[in-house]
Amino acid sequence: MPRTSEPVLGALHLREWALQVLSSPGPPLPPPPVSPAGWGLFLGVERCALALAARGAAADDPAGSRAIRAQAVDESRSVLSARAELRRLGQAVRGPGVSLVVLKGAAPLLYGGRQVPMQDVDVLGTPAAARAVAEALDRSGFQGQGRAASHRLAVRTQEAGLPVEIHTTAPGLPPAALDRAVPVAHSPLRVLHPADHLLHLLVHSAVHHPDRRGRLRDLLLIADAVARCAPGDLHAVRAAAAREAQAAPVTAQLERAVAIANGAGVGADGFALTAAGSYLMTEAFPRWGLRGAVLEYAWLAGSAAVAARSGAPSASGAHTLGIASAFAPLAWLRRHAPRAERAARVLVRRGKEWALLLPVGLFIARAAERAVRETQGAG
Repeated sequence: MPRTSEPVLGALHLREWALQVLSSPGPPLPPPPVSPAGWGLFLGVERCALALAARGAAADDPAGSRAIRAQAVDESRSVLSARAELRRLGQAVRGPGVSLVVLKGAAPLLYGGRQVPMQDVDVLGTPAAARAVAEALDRSGFQGQGRAASHRLAVRTQEAGLPVEIHTTAPGLPPAALDRAVPVAHSPLRVLHPADHLLHLLVHSAVHHPDRRGRLRDLLLIADAVARCAPGDLHAVRAAAAREAQAAPVTAQLERAVAIANGAGVGADGFALTAAGSYLMTEAFPRWGLRGAVLEYAWLAGSAAVAARSGAPSASGAHTLGIASAFAPLAWLRRHAPRAERAARVLVRRGKEWALLLPVGLFIARAAERAVRETQGAG
């Protein structure tokens, strides 16, 4: 196997530096010498330029400063787009009895927390509220894209805006979370109770998306949620995290976010292997010409293989097994033979991830291990 490319090694070195910068209150340390390609790979995957810019990181490093400023501009655009979508959603819920809860990265934009880059805006409501909001958005120029799923409506999009996903259920959230949601000032929208918000972020990033375990953008968002929790709420979330089927990565992610929130330093990077896998896939897959569904399956295979090597195997896709499929034959099978329906869905998913692209997954996992060893050897 060839040696790891400089951009991947550079990105790993930058990640180690950024973890210390973002979790320590003192003046930022100078970054390691890294090529522009390494900076681009690191910032493109970790999506933490706004946070680094706010800390004044790499101010005396011309290449790093340029890279951070350029990426921060892109991240700021996504935040502004998310704010625009929240205003439109606020206008759409003004009807009687219509209530909507803002989830994940868009929630801090309402309650005044940390701004993180956004790819879409997720909201949650009852089925009736979801339909009412979707119809209001459609009247204002949005269009449905793709098919509806059993847990959400078809994604709503408009030109130059972020996609809006209107959920009727959110895997990992108890039904009572809607009742516990809290209002925010100057908006008809609501956000989750701080404990529900924190646990949802943890499960979403560590279980639903195993390739995002330890990703800096997600750690910063979780740290913001930690800071919003009262001590009793944080204790309850720790207990809930320990009960999760994937307790190890959920708890590890929580403790690193607590360290960032407290400015205590995160110590050794327990997610370096996951980060290396993401850097390798981001760098290699475009060169391999992977597109569409093949790219999605390749990413799943690589993420699953890396997660297995990390000692906390991926449970990707398992969170939706409790939700009825929108595919009619599977919905029928769920009603008449639920065990057979679950087995069929697991078989199809594992087939996509492994039988079709097992060599890709194994290659990425081995290459990620090599990259981490080379980084540690260089350090």
